[in-house]
Amino acid sequence: MKTNTSALLPLKILISAISFPRILNLFRLPQIRAPNFFMLDATVIGCLRFEAFFTFNFLKDYVYLAFCKWESSMKAKAAVIFPSLNYLGGAVRVCLGFIKVLSKAGYEVTLFTVDKTRWNLIRRVLGDFGDLRFKEHFIISRFPKFFDASLRNISLALFYILEVLAVRFFLRFDIVLVVGGELVDCLGDVVYINALPFRLEHSFPNKHFGRSSIWKSYSRIYDAFMKLLSRVDSKGLLLTNSHFLRDIILEKTGRDSIVVYPPVETGKFMSNEGEQRLNLVVTVSRLHPGKSLNVVLEVAKLVDGAKFLIIGSSSGRFEEALSELNEAIKRMNLEGKVIMMVNEPSSKLVEVLSKAKVLLHTQPTEAFGMVVVEAMAAGCVPVVPSSGGPWNDILDRRQGVYGFSYKNVSEAADIITLMLNNEDLRREVAERARVRALCFDKSVFEERILSIINAIK
Repeated sequence: MKTNTSALLPLKILISAISFPRILNLFRLPQIRAPNFFMLDATVIGCLRFEAFFTFNFLKDYVYLAFCKWESSMKAKAAVIFPSLNYLGGAVRVCLGFIKVLSKAGYEVTLFTVDKTRWNLIRRVLGDFGDLRFKEHFIISRFPKFFDASLRNISLALFYILEVLAVRFFLRFDIVLVVGGELVDCLGDVVYINALPFRLEHSFPNKHFGRSSIWKSYSRIYDAFMKLLSRVDSKGLLLTNSHFLRDIILEKTGRDSIVVYPPVETGKFMSNEGEQRLNLVVTVSRLHPGKSLNVVLEVAKLVDGAKFLIIGSSSGRFEEALSELNEAIKRMNLEGKVIMMVNEPSSKLVEVLSKAKVLLHTQPTEAFGMVVVEAMAAGCVPVVPSSGGPWNDILDRRQGVYGFSYKNVSEAADIITLMLNNEDLRREVAERARVRALCFDKSVFEERILSIINAIK
């Protein structure tokens, strides 16, 4: 940080008005005492005045220069703004990844969220993120219990907009990073979009909006509001987590972006391929109605000789999604064949993926899908929808090379059956997938973000 010399003028006045011992103590500088040349002089008062004058002139420049050095060495301040870490998912890892990079770059980081973070839950589900040092501010401790999922989501979006505006225009930071770009895609020096923006969801007829199409109307209204907000400040650098998402935003809004893949801790999931694997198909997802998890049940109905495991993490509407899935499992007579696990520790996820043969991904509009890369690193063969970031960016649209895509339930069932019965082919694809996963390692993310931050300083 460059020292603003004009801002130091009040300090010069202050130095001449208060005692130096206090200044020296304030800045924790060694107290330097002038030689007491006149202590034996008969005119004690005059001597003391001379000594004080001598000390003043001796220390004035010393304190002034020391303060300049202290101010210039102060850390630059960075604000990271994210709606809520309590919804878990890959975006939380991206947010913490930004904090890690900024801290390494020498910034003093402050995290702003809408609600208080439940760190014990995050460490349990997502694992340990190491010794991250940052300040944390939030608006509310938690949403009232009588808020249903829809009201919580609406409140979260409104509070988040207000928080971004407050940080951007009323607080002083050297760099502001809006990591929840799917809700607010402006008002930051850097804006990172993790998923299909809510303002664009009405443009996708296959996007799940819950039981009421009123959410499409909300999306249209929100889009109009974002257009107005963009006029206030849209000069920041826009980042997206996949080329799939970049193309959508460019087509719908006319704004281009830089693709920076999310940070995946591939080393954590690397396993010994020599171990015997089970006829196990795993799906990892936030428990939310929009994740199309019913596909798992439909595929399981068509595949013999395998168990299906859904590892879910809680989100805004996870009670609703969990209830619907459990009811469907009973209705389709899939008890014992489809198993649900909720908010399991990250060590359990690593263990399961190291034993499974296939990862079945179900969300057709997934922007990236960090769990797909994690499963590939663990030696699973990914089977993903033929749309979205997993197929476009992770598998590079190459059928049978790093994994497989499917257009419908029956095609997914056929691919999974092939992987369960043809061990040689499964191993061949899994080995290529493992190498491909390294392209999305967290070190790549950290290097890209660091270069971007340095470029905009």
